Amino acid sequence: MIRFIAARVTWAFIILWLVLSGVFGLVNVIGDPARAALGEKATTEQLEAYRHKHGLDRPLIERYFRYLDDLSH
Repeated sequence: MIRFIAARVTWAFIILWLVLSGVFGLVNVIGDPARAALGEKATTEQLEAYRHKHGLDRPLIERYFRYLDDLSH
């Protein structure tokens, strides 16, 4: 019975990780999150400030691990 529960919990974590990774990937593939948040009339300076404030100017892998870390809190 313990083995069954351990297997279910393990699969739950794997599926959760896959869903969260898929959401992260879609958000980054669909378009620019800064442009979506600020709108089409935002200036270049506003976009750059938003990207810096929210860490969107960092490498993708760094943002991914920060995303997972933020979700774990």
